[in-house]
Amino acid sequence: MHTDVTYSNIDQIFTLSGLRSDHWRELLAVARKWSSGKASVDQVKGVFDQLRAIEMLHAYPGAQLIEALAAYIETDQKEAFNALVGRISFSILARYYKEDPHEWEVLPHTEKDIDRNTSPTTTAERPYFEVLVVAPDNGDLINRNIRLMRSQRQKEDEFIYEPLVVNNFQDAFCAIAVNSNICAVAIFDGFDFASHQPVPQLERMMSDLNIHEDDDHLARFS
Repeated sequence: MHTDVTYSNIDQIFTLSGLRSDHWRELLAVARKWSSGKASVDQVKGVFDQLRAIEMLHAYPGAQLIEALAAYIETDQKEAFNALVGRISFSILARYYKEDPHEWEVLPHTEKDIDRNTSPTTTAERPYFEVLVVAPDNGDLINRNIRLMRSQRQKEDEFIYEPLVVNNFQDAFCAIAVNSNICAVAIFDGFDFASHQPVPQLERMMSDLNIHEDDDHLARFS
């Protein structure tokens, strides 16, 4: 199957932001073909895996929704996959995820939910930003810290923030370069230097600038 969108590595910082909505529309297109029997599950997996690698640079849709999509593929739930991809795609395009906490949930909210949460005190008028958390890949410890961070948010806060977690220097660099929602960074000792994704352009740039993993200034950064 021919795809209209060319996927880039995460270090293609000058093109990724502009192509993000196109990537999700491409996934939605192949999801619809899968639902109608015109595309195979392997074709869906191929597009999804490429998109999944890029979306690690953004807080939304986040691990919960991405894992739900992966589970729908594995269990052959075509309609559920199609519906969730469509909702995420439109939320990114319309930026609904910045205003409506229901957009971060796997199951869509009901009309009752909408009525209950629509009021003069809704979060829609509050500024949204993301906090880049650069930390070791400790799994449970990081998840606990993220839950603690979220538990400290209050309805009275003048802004909305969401954490975005990466575990190495190169991913952090790419996230800051690509994701304009990032307005703050929290750094924990012990994170890695190299990305698990291919970053040939970033590697060349760092080589030209004579930046190496054991450089003193990177040690101070960590």
